[in-house]
Amino acid sequence: MGKRGLAVAGPASKVAKPSEVAVKEDPKFSPVYRLIDQVDIPLSAKHMLHAMAPFALKDGADNRHKFQTKLIDMMSQLFLELETSHKQQLETCQNKFDNFATEKQSLEEAVAEAARQEQEQQTKDTQAKSRCDQQQTHLEEANVTFKSAQQHRDNLEQDKADILKEKPAYEELKGIITESKKQPLSLGNAEQIITLLKPIGPKALVDAAMIALTTKPEERSSFAQQTIEYVDTSFDSHIKSLEEKILSFDTEAESRVAACKLAEEAVCTVRQESENSIEEYIKTQNDLLEFTEKHKALKKQLASLEADSLKRQLQDSAVQLQGTQELIEVFRKCATTNSEAEQQC
Repeated sequence: MGKRGLAVAGPASKVAKPSEVAVKEDPKFSPVYRLIDQVDIPLSAKHMLHAMAPFALKDGADNRHKFQTKLIDMMSQLFLELETSHKQQLETCQNKFDNFATEKQSLEEAVAEAARQEQEQQTKDTQAKSRCDQQQTHLEEANVTFKSAQQHRDNLEQDKADILKEKPAYEELKGIITESKKQPLSLGNAEQIITLLKPIGPKALVDAAMIALTTKPEERSSFAQQTIEYVDTSFDSHIKSLEEKILSFDTEAESRVAACKLAEEAVCTVRQESENSIEEYIKTQNDLLEFTEKHKALKKQLASLEADSLKRQLQDSAVQLQGTQELIEVFRKCATTNSEAEQQC
């Protein structure tokens, strides 16, 4: 059997560490060394036992110092624990091998269930993404509506000024329309009326008005006369509408402020819903990742579940246990041999 530990360093080094000192081993204690190498203790402790085992076993059981006996008892306990560990490992492998068919079926069912859960979560994730996108669109629309309401509110004074300026313009041309019923209008006056008629009248009326207004009354057809009446009525209705707006300036201001407030509240509501949908989507993403990883892990576990592999593990465990027990039996004989018998481990 090979030497344990490292060789002492060269002349340039200082005092060697205990772990660096080579221990000269006695070949006849090879079984004991092999057992020591298997036990689960620190390497430094193994080096110590390698050095002390021959000292403990060199004398017969009937002629040992109590310290030698104590050391042998300690090694016996370590070797017993080693044997127990191998037995447990063999038992575990045997159980896995015996339960292979059941475990495989159980894993196949678990993989199928994991696949179903993953697909179900994928559907939830897609739905959450759709809701998230919809809420984002609603939020953008609500912001547009709010900005429009703000602009409408802020334009109130300018709208007031425009209406106050617009009303006299229509009233002034209203008198000219009245005059046109008695005499044809000049092209300039007709164009002024047409300019103000376009925003308030239908296109057909605007197209017919120019000819009707510039034609002599006695030469006008009934349609032309009716057209002028429609123009006159349109101006009257619009002037009345402007008067109502002027009278409702205060109410209009309150209405625009209220509309702006409602639009702002709508933005806050939709923004909260959007944030909730984002949180929900993040959660479904994390859940989907968890289910996907679980599915992959189970598939990998199922793929690695092979009867031949388990059989090899079982055989290897049995061989390890048998080899260890044979070495322990040699150690026990060596430990119980009296001083008159041959001390050969």
